Order: sequence, then C-alpha cells, then structure tokens
Amino acid sequence: MNDQFTSGLQQRVQELQSSKAIEELLFNNDNDSSNDNDNNNNDVTLSLPVITFDALLPQQKLEGSTEDTTFIKFLIHEIGLGGHFMMTSLEYKSRKIRRNGVVCKLEFLNAASATTTTPVAMTSSSNNNDLPTSVHFVIVGKKRCRVAVGNKANSSKDKDLKLRIGRWRRCYDENCEESQLGWGEERFKDIDVVVDDDDDNNKGNDDNEIVVDQSSSPTILPSSSLPLPTDPKQWNEIEIEYKDLDNHENDSNNNDNNIASNIEKVEALIPYVDEWYDLASNIKTYQNLNVTATARIQWDQPYLTIEPEKLLRPLINPLPALGVSLEIRGNILEANTIQQKLQILELGLMRSIQNLKGERRL
Repeated sequence: MNDQFTSGLQQRVQELQSSKAIEELLFNNDNDSSNDNDNNNNDVTLSLPVITFDALLPQQKLEGSTEDTTFIKFLIHEIGLGGHFMMTSLEYKSRKIRRNGVVCKLEFLNAASATTTTPVAMTSSSNNNDLPTSVHFVIVGKKRCRVAVGNKANSSKDKDLKLRIGRWRRCYDENCEESQLGWGEERFKDIDVVVDDDDDNNKGNDDNEIVVDQSSSPTILPSSSLPLPTDPKQWNEIEIEYKDLDNHENDSNNNDNNIASNIEKVEALIPYVDEWYDLASNIKTYQNLNVTATARIQWDQPYLTIEPEKLLRPLINPLPALGVSLEIRGNILEANTIQQKLQILELGLMRSIQNLKGERRL
C-alpha cells in the first residue's frame, strides 16, 4: 500500500512539473517575442495530443462529464490533472478539421466512481474495470495555437492535409451505435479564414460568406516524423505552433485613429449582443408551433394558403449541439488581427440573430 501511494505521488509530481514547463513555454516566450526573432525555430513548437471537440477560446471554461472509456483513460492516465492538450473543432461547411485551436489545461477532474484511487500506467492490455464509470472535468483554454506541418507540396500530392488526431465517431464504438473518442487520420482545412469587406470581392456573394485570404498565413514549420500507433484507442502527439499567432498586426496600423475605430466598432456591436442574448435565452424562440393551424385561424382561411417562410420558420432555428456561436468562435481562432475578429463577430452575430428569428439556417 505504501509503495502504491509513493508511486502515485511520484507520478503526480511529474505531472505538475510537466504542466509547469509547458506553461512557461507558452507564456514566458511572449515576453521575449520581440527580441528573439532570429532564434531557432524549434523554440516556437510544442508536441501535444490533438482532439477535435469544440472551438474553445482562450480563458473560456468547458465543464462537463463523460462515460467514454477512451476519453477517461486519456484524462486520467495520459495527461492527468493539470495536463495540456490541443483542442480544435470541425469546420461544418467543409467537414474538415480547423488547423487553429487552443492549448487547453485540465484544471479539475472528479472521478468519484473510480474503483481505484491511484493512477496506474495504462497499456493496451489494461482492463477497463480499473477506470471510473464516469468523470466530471473542467477544461480551460489557455493560448491560441495552430497545427504545424511540413511543406505539403514536398510531402504529399494530396491537396488536403491529413494527420492522426482524436475525434468522436461511431466507427470507434464496437457496436457502431454511439460516437466514441478514437484516434485516426483526419483531413484539415489548411486555410486562414478572414472577412473581406471589399464590396467588389463580395459581388455575387449574396450570403455574405467569409472569404479566404492565404496571404496572412503564419510560417509553417516542418513536423517530425515519428512512428504512429495503429490502435484507435492509442493517442499520439502532433507539433503545434503557439508563438506570435496573436501578434500579426502591423505596428503602423496601431495608431490612434484605428484604436478609436475599433472602440467605435465594439460599441456598435453591443445592441446586437443584447438582441442575440434575448433571443437565445427566450424559450419561445425554440417552440415548434403549429404554424399552419395558427395562420388559418388568424386569417380565417379554410384552405392551406400560407407563406412558405412562415411554415419553415420553426423548423430552422433549433440550437446546434454546442450553441449558436460555433461559427463565431471557430473563425475568431483563425483571425490574425483585431479588425478581422470584429468583422467575424459582427457577421456571426447577424447570422445567429437571423437564425434565431427563423430567417436563415446557420
């Protein structure tokens, strides 16, 4: 019993030391970023597991619980309390994974149902009975980051970047009934998303889509090639960039006029935020009423003559799985300047408001 306690304590000390070292890399380098541009490129990369979950922003908290045995193993036995990993998200239009995400820290983990209180080393032959049936967790976004890859033109003829990461899919369930976490090759959306407010560029784009600007992409660093596991329950690490991603604004643009313009833009967005909050928090927004019967009674019409948009309105405004701000947060993680972030926020708010009113799909 004493050996088990000592082993668990030693493992916990190692986890804390690893967590502290990662946070020093993430935040201490920011203070010296203006003085070490000529340093070795290895100083700006970090190897971490990558999981597709949610477009979490820095300083945001994700609190939840899980019964997924693979995720429980990952949280308890792989990264541990205080451990770090990269969280990214799915870009729903392309159905590809975003390269931009956030370095996350596991700040709270409660496994009250555990059959063992001391973490043990997990192997491919580990018994699931050693795990709790469920855990409660709190994950906090710490710093924006980006998957670092080699030159695709030299490494692959495939247009899409493919890397082995964690994602919830039904194929990882033995019975293919529920989505479970597993590691496998996924396609990435290898672009920077920004908003272009140039009317000429948006001609013919009635839906005000966010357009792509490849010119602002940060430096892409080569990724080390290591033998990858084949077991979908076995995680692996990927090199990520975390330095200078939030410092791409030109110093010449940081003048008083631009600062005043940004403040004015933020103030103009406040009424939209209030309107969005009122709609999102009102239960009537999500009630699927019998529009046909209501309209016929109101208009005293015996026949079904109703405007199609009124019939469809209750059918297009339910909340997505993780909230109506999915497109806002994901795109903000890919923006490089304050102006781009404000434009994305404005467009995302307008889309969400229209969706909640039943005027458009997300």
